[in-house]
This record gives sequence, structure tokens and C-alpha cells, in this order.
Amino acid sequence: MKTNVEKLEKSMIAVEVEVEVEKVKIAFDKAYRQLAKKVNIPGFRKGKAPKNIIQSYYGKEVVYEDVAHDLIETTYPEVVNQEALDVVDKPDVEVIKIEENEPFVYKVKVAVRPDVKLGNYKEITVEKREVEVTDEDVAEQLERMRDVHAELIAVEEGEIQQEDHVFIDFKGYIDDEAFEGGEGSNYELKVGSKTFIPGFEEQLIGIKTGEEKDIVVTFPEDYHAEQYAGKEATFHVKINEVKRKELAPLDDDFAKEVTDFDTLDELKVDLKGKMEEAEVEKVNKEQKDQFAKEVLAQAEVEIPDAMINARTEEMIDTFGQQLEQQGTALDGYLEYTKTTRDDLKENFRETAIESVKHDLVFTAIAEEEKIEIDKERLEEEIEKLAKAYQKDKEEMRMMLAQTGGITFIVQDLLIEKTLDMLLGNNNNNNEDNKEEQPQA
Repeated sequence: MKTNVEKLEKSMIAVEVEVEVEKVKIAFDKAYRQLAKKVNIPGFRKGKAPKNIIQSYYGKEVVYEDVAHDLIETTYPEVVNQEALDVVDKPDVEVIKIEENEPFVYKVKVAVRPDVKLGNYKEITVEKREVEVTDEDVAEQLERMRDVHAELIAVEEGEIQQEDHVFIDFKGYIDDEAFEGGEGSNYELKVGSKTFIPGFEEQLIGIKTGEEKDIVVTFPEDYHAEQYAGKEATFHVKINEVKRKELAPLDDDFAKEVTDFDTLDELKVDLKGKMEEAEVEKVNKEQKDQFAKEVLAQAEVEIPDAMINARTEEMIDTFGQQLEQQGTALDGYLEYTKTTRDDLKENFRETAIESVKHDLVFTAIAEEEKIEIDKERLEEEIEKLAKAYQKDKEEMRMMLAQTGGITFIVQDLLIEKTLDMLLGNNNNNNEDNKEEQPQA
């Protein structure tokens, strides 16, 4: 079998393949035998009609189509292996020449994994900002805790204020006619939450319990119910009850009430420790993201459309699964938002390009640095997934093997390990540079 490989744009290649006559003859014989078994031809036992009769019965095109399909199906994997092609999409095949006693020639166009031109990734340095949690930060967190555990106390007298919880009856009118969905009874609304039509909550401020008021608002132009968009509406509102948060004193009793600590000082120490841990994690992620961004900015790679399209479809599938977990089908979401799947593809495209480039670049660095994932680390990840999905470890392993998931896990672990290694080198270099700085 002869091949001729030609490089095209965007990591596409064209391979012209010539299959030897011997294989072509075998394929024709096979096609005639199989076609003969499918019909009863008068004057011949089933499956025994000669080639010329079979060809005249089915037509030359059918015979040649079967032969071409068979030869391509059997030789294309050999071509991929022979030329060491890392294909990333289904091939586009064109038959060039097919005759019974001559070599079979076809041409394949297919996307392959692109070459990556890495920049000076070893020279990149990204500073990590210092972790600092101040007493003021702790105080703010304590205030948030007070707010969460505050009691709502009924306001017998006095006017509605921002942040109050009001319980209202309301009925809305457009052009003096009540409209669907514009009515509520003893509805709880937090003033300032911006959950109602813009301008509604602000007009509640100053009203007292038991009072009634007509509130005039205008629906936004982009309101989800088109029949109301941009229209003026009047809501007749009655205030049934007003409740206001009452914050507990910030003392030892508060610490005992809402935590397992006996004193406020113990609570402060614990809060500061946890906030520092969270801040360290945040700082590490910031540095990691910035470092990856710098590495990608230096790298050059021409990504084939097939890889971008495949990653976009993966993202849409993941988005659909997230919607289902929230009780919404993807089709329903598209209908509600008046968008199409093609709109989603366009929205996800840039993110997909960045994601594919990230994987290609860091996989290339892993190969350059000869980084590998050992069996123990893979086993840890499989066990973690098994626990997350509440399955037996061997059952999870089998599921992953059947879906090709292990390959993706290994790649993700490889990229993670590569980035961690580069970051480790980056931080070591930064420490060395600090030590070399002359002391004032």
C-alpha cells in the first residue's frame, strides 16, 4: 500500500492512498459473493450467480460502492498507523480510481492534532501576592454572621425602611385592567432586594403597617413577558406587616449560641484561621490562572475547527446537564430564551478555543518535560470518582474504560501535574531571587 501525505492549513492533511491490485481483487470477490446471497436470480442457485449477472442485476455502481467501502474501512486504520497520524476527527474520503483489476486509489482529508510552538515557558515568573487577613476582615465576617442569625421582629409603629421585610397584598393594573400574574396575597418582600419591577420597592419606603398606596412603575423594555415590556402599570398595595432584623450583641453568649465556642475570642481566632486558609487557596488559584495565561500567550498553535467544534459540543452537553439538575430541559431553555443551539455554539466558541489551546499547550509541555502519571495517582482519582458517584471502585473503573474516560482522566491529571511543576519552579525561582536581593 502506497501513501502520499500532504500538509494543509489549520492542521489538516490530505493522504492519497493506493491499494494494491491483490487486495482489490479480494474485495471485488467478497462484494460479488455477498450480493449474490441477497437475491434469487432465475436459473441460478442462490449465491451462485456469476459476476457479470450480479453486476447487471445490481448495477456497476452498487458493486463498486461496496468494494470502495470495504477497502477504505480496512485500509484507513493501516494508513493512520503507518503514517503515525494523530487524527482528531472523522475523515473526508474521495474515491479517485476504482477498477476491478487495477490498484484502488482514494484520498483522505482529515484533521490531526496540531504541532505546538512553545514559548520560553521556563522563563516565565508570576509573583504571588501576600496573604493577609486583618482584624477588620474578621470583624466584617462577624457582622455577616450576626446578620444571618438575626431575628425578624415585627414593627408595630414607624415607617418602612430599607432592608425591612414587608408582607403585602397587591394587585396590578395596565390601562385600568387587572393583568395575569400581577396579584399576590401576604407576599413577603425584602425592601432593597431588587426582586420586583424597578422602582416598586423604593416607593414602599415611608409607608406604615395597615396603610395602602398606589405604586406606579414601568416594565423594563427587555421584560421576559413581551406583552408587558415597556408598559406602565399601577399596583394597589396594602401593607399587612413589617418586620425588621434585630441583631444580637456581639459577645460570648453570641459565640455560644451560633458556634461550638465558649467565648467570642475563641470564635475570632477560629474565623481568622479559616479565612487565612481560604485566602491562601484564592491566592494560589490567582497565581495558577495568571501563570497558565502567560504560558498560553507565548505559545502558538493552529487549532483545527474539528477540535473546537467537538469541545463546543461538550460544553453544550455539560450546560444541558446542569439545566436538567435544576429541573429544566435544554430545549425548554432555548425556547424560553428564544435562542438556538447554533447561538449557544457561537457563545461557547471563544471559551472552547481557549480550553483546547490550554490542553494542547500543557500536553506538549508534559511531553517535552517527560512528565507521566503513575498508576497510584490514577487509582486515587478513580477511587475519588467512585465515592463521588457512590459506586464500587471496580464498577467505576469498568464504566470509565467503556466510555474512554480513563484517557481523559489521565490527560487532566497530566496537565494538572505539569502546571504544578512549572509553578513550583516559578515559586522556587522567586524565593531564590528574594534571597539574592541586597539587604538594606
